[in-house]
Amino acid sequence: MRHRKLRKRLARLCDYISCLTKQADDIAGEQTLRNLRCLRQRCGNLSLSEARAQVSSLKEVLRKEEQQEKTRRLSEWRHRVQSDVGELGNWLRSKATPPAEGLVDQHGRHTETVCEAADAIADFWHDFWRDLHSQRPSFEERSAAVLEGVDRPLLPASLSLPVAKDLCALARKAKGAGGPDGWHSSEIKHLPFEAFRVFEMLVKTWHDQGSVPLQLQQSRMVCIPKAQKRNQQGSVGVVDVRPISIASVWWRLFSSAWYQSVDFKAWRSNNLTVDIGAITGEDICVTLSEVMHQFATKKHILTLDFTKAFDTLDAEVSIRLLQHLRWPPGVVAMLRSAWCHQLRFVQWKHHCRPQALRGYGQPQGDPLGPLIMSLWVQAGLQVVKRRSAAAAAHRAAPDSFTKVYVDDRTVVDACPRRLACVWDLWLQWSRRAGLVENTLKSWAAGASAKQVADLKACFPADRVVKVVQALGASTYTTPRALTEQEAKRGQATRTTLALLSCVGMHLRQYLGTAKVFAMSKANYGWVARAPTLQLSKQLFTGLFKHAHRVRYSSPWVRALVFGANVHLDCLWATRLVGALAKRSAISPLPWSLLRGSPSAALHGWLLERGWTLIAPWRWKHVSSAVDLDLTTPVAPQRNRHDFLQHQVRVGWRAWCASRWLASGRHEVRGLSLRGVGGAAFPDVDWEDVRKWALSAAPAATVALGASFSPATWRAVSGRPEHVNSVSRDATAKVRRHL
Repeated sequence: MRHRKLRKRLARLCDYISCLTKQADDIAGEQTLRNLRCLRQRCGNLSLSEARAQVSSLKEVLRKEEQQEKTRRLSEWRHRVQSDVGELGNWLRSKATPPAEGLVDQHGRHTETVCEAADAIADFWHDFWRDLHSQRPSFEERSAAVLEGVDRPLLPASLSLPVAKDLCALARKAKGAGGPDGWHSSEIKHLPFEAFRVFEMLVKTWHDQGSVPLQLQQSRMVCIPKAQKRNQQGSVGVVDVRPISIASVWWRLFSSAWYQSVDFKAWRSNNLTVDIGAITGEDICVTLSEVMHQFATKKHILTLDFTKAFDTLDAEVSIRLLQHLRWPPGVVAMLRSAWCHQLRFVQWKHHCRPQALRGYGQPQGDPLGPLIMSLWVQAGLQVVKRRSAAAAAHRAAPDSFTKVYVDDRTVVDACPRRLACVWDLWLQWSRRAGLVENTLKSWAAGASAKQVADLKACFPADRVVKVVQALGASTYTTPRALTEQEAKRGQATRTTLALLSCVGMHLRQYLGTAKVFAMSKANYGWVARAPTLQLSKQLFTGLFKHAHRVRYSSPWVRALVFGANVHLDCLWATRLVGALAKRSAISPLPWSLLRGSPSAALHGWLLERGWTLIAPWRWKHVSSAVDLDLTTPVAPQRNRHDFLQHQVRVGWRAWCASRWLASGRHEVRGLSLRGVGGAAFPDVDWEDVRKWALSAAPAATVALGASFSPATWRAVSGRPEHVNSVSRDATAKVRRHL
């Protein structure tokens, strides 16, 4: 309010000065004179010099207040992003993927306003579903195609409705935007427990009646442009906009609580096969390790994808599928009421279209959506497996390996002809089920030039490539430069680090945040091959460059103290070891040293880092006195994969110590491996050192700049001479610990 009054006062004084100047120059008209009289009453009978002095004073006051307001807002923003990880993630995403400048409709015309864009999106989906309805088989044929691959259970599914306690517990942790009804997650988390008792009774009422209110049938369809599909002008085509349906927070609360219940988890474990990933809670690195081992063994791979996968799933067929699986009739009726009578309000940027679009397909954003998609694909997979086995019964080649990750399918086979047969079977089943295979995103690849030539004899030539991205991981395992996707992830990591440097976090928080938001980008996909040491060192240097702290210390000492949790060279190995430990808890790990297998990639990396192979899946690191054994369990009170990852980090730190001692830097001249990498190394609690170094800025400086105190120097060197903290004596270039 005060700021506005000052601006109004400044505007009046400027008008007053203008009128006075015109009067002094004898060019003032009647209107100017009337304005001058009015302004004299409001501003005071000021002279021209007094008015100009007041203008200068007001401008200075406003400048200071604007600077203070800018500083206050910046401080509040920093407090928000430092205290709320979700807020920080939203800000980083907004910087990494700026909003699209415009939308191009299905006729190639650029829309002028957000209202036109929302109408163009609604028209596109209306036409898409109309064309889909006209081309697909009948409902009975589609239902028969899906149910062919599903065995009917002997007993009904025991899936009880969520109770108030579960609803309340989930609501307290709820996040996400609000639906068309205006309720937000940030509001329901503060409701009293009695409110969830009432909601539990409402759910039971809907269950008994077999229908849900109109509020739960409506959703806000937020349209998110695909970043890689933007043209040079920043616009995106309507076909390249991803529709995310944000239903009522109450529907999401019910669906999520039900999906996360004990009964539902038991049902999933009994009804989803090992071929299905993502839904079972399996780490994607575990899935990738299986795929890459199979590819290293069988040499041929095929990746398949659907077009508009969720939006082509017929909700009525999904209901028929759930009835076949003997879900509770009341729940199935509720789902039919919600999914088969969808009303979507299309939103583009800040504009929400007031007319509702009649929706079709499985809403993206529904908590049960990925499960329904997986049930469909699992049904198709069973059909393809049976027919493929029947067609290849006379062949002695091992069976195909298929892994499903929501709607992405990866098939590995030793026989290229059978791989082509599998592709044809998927095309046939998808047509019968009413789904659309994206043949332009179907790729076949071989492990060598010979396998690629064999595939070209069975597949269209334009569908065979040297390398494919299987769930984002490159299958090209021979010595090579970074692929385009790997280079983009490295650049995205650098961009995120630069953004994080603007937040102003202390070192402990910065390193933890950088690991989650930045290094995780570069760490993805390294399963069949280790990242290059050059890339790892570049990213580690950039990490401390943007931290604006201790960047001029020895990189090997920095890695020794801080690198085990943020250095890409260690991160990829600890993640792979964790994934392999999780796999070994389910079934014995297959050992292979074939190029491209996860075991060969890990084994090669461990040998280069000073480990020695004792037996398959067993290594020993002499200088750090630790073992890595993926074949036997650890003590029950310890988490197995965490313990094995810790062993890898200990061995990696010892390797960093040896590299530092061999670096030729002035502070290590005369030192030997005895003090750091030898018998004394296991006695040092490096985790304790790291925590102390992160406790304060001086501690970090000391930990990275003074690796040996004079007392330690005398113990390891046998020389009793005094070492000055600022000595430049070439014989003893160490610094005194503070």
